[in-house]
Order: sequence, then structure tokens, then C-alpha cells
Amino acid sequence: MVAGSEGLAPHKRRGAWLARLVASPRFQSLASRLPIAKGVAKRDGAEIFEILQGFVSTQALVALVELGVLRRLMDRPESAGQLGLATGIATDRMEILMQAGTALGLLRRRRDGRFALARKGAALLGVPGLEDMIRHNRAFYADMADPEALLRGERDTELAHFWPYVFGAEGEVAPDVAARYSTLMARSQVLVAEDTLRAVSLKGVTRLLDVGGGSG
Repeated sequence: MVAGSEGLAPHKRRGAWLARLVASPRFQSLASRLPIAKGVAKRDGAEIFEILQGFVSTQALVALVELGVLRRLMDRPESAGQLGLATGIATDRMEILMQAGTALGLLRRRRDGRFALARKGAALLGVPGLEDMIRHNRAFYADMADPEALLRGERDTELAHFWPYVFGAEGEVAPDVAARYSTLMARSQVLVAEDTLRAVSLKGVTRLLDVGGGSG
């Protein structure tokens, strides 16, 4: 019996025992060799690695958007050198970014060495407001740099400055903050609005009430 589990119900004790078993390095080594468990272990390993490198993926995505790389490749394929010259980034570092974009499925490398926009990259550009939302998420990434402090509420957050009224700020919101909110929402809510209009019939409706304000 697992120490400290005497007071648990039988099914909870089994759950605790199984968790400890799977967490054992010996079990992991064995699972990687057994035909039945090998596929599960490999899949779990790949998914854990994806979680670990998720931050790198988001930062690569931000760089591609902020530097306008995806938009430039919409017109024609370009080499890392051409893109670096246009953005002020050294060729070797731009090459790394382009390889990251290719690994994410946003770009594809042609036989001549130039990079082109992949289907997923083109789809990203086709979603109204998505680039603005990616830029906006930089505030959240800054807050998550110290997740423990964020969870304990030990620091002011970038998001609180971006959305002051959401986080309990009193008094009037500055016009530039209100305009920033309305712009982001207007650009990012196009797809939501389209889905809503497909799901809800407005036949015969002559008046609508916009609850929440903003630009509507």
C-alpha cells in the first residue's frame, strides 16, 4: 500500500498507485521497450515535449507577425537573406526564425532555398483580427514570465494595464485605452459575428441592442 493512502477509497488508492508506477523511471524505461506500451509512451513523450517547447513556438509566431514576414511571403517566396535585409535581422538569425516557422507548418522551404507561405500560414492571415490578437498576447506572455508571482497576485499585470476596467479599475477609462479595446474587439470578433448570424435568424428584426458598448 502507498504510504499515506490508507484513508483513501479503493479506487483512489489504485489511482495513486498507478500514478506512482507511471512516474517511475524504471517503468518508463520498460514501457519504451514493450511493443504494446511503446506507442503510448512515444505519444506521451511527444505531447510532453510539445508542452515544453510551446513558449518557443508562440515567440516564433510573434516574431513572424511583428516583422511582417508572413505578409511579405504572401506576394512571393524570399530567402532568409532577403527577409533579413528587409527587416534588419542578421541572415543567420533570420534563417533560424524561418526554420521555426517551417517546423510550425506556417512556412515551407522550396528547393531553391527560398521560403514560401504554407497553407496554414495563409489561413492565419485570412482570419480577421488574428494578427492583432497575436500582438495583444505579448502582454500576457510578459505576465507569464513569473507565473508564481502572477498566481499569488504579487505584481501588477500588463493585461491589467491593457484592460483596466476588466480588472476593477474605477473611474473613467482613458480615451486611448477605450479606442484600443474597441479596435481589437471589432477586428477579432468578425468570425464570432458571422457564426452568430449563421446560427440565429434575424428575419423580420428591425432593431438590435448592443449590450456592452464599444463600436458595435
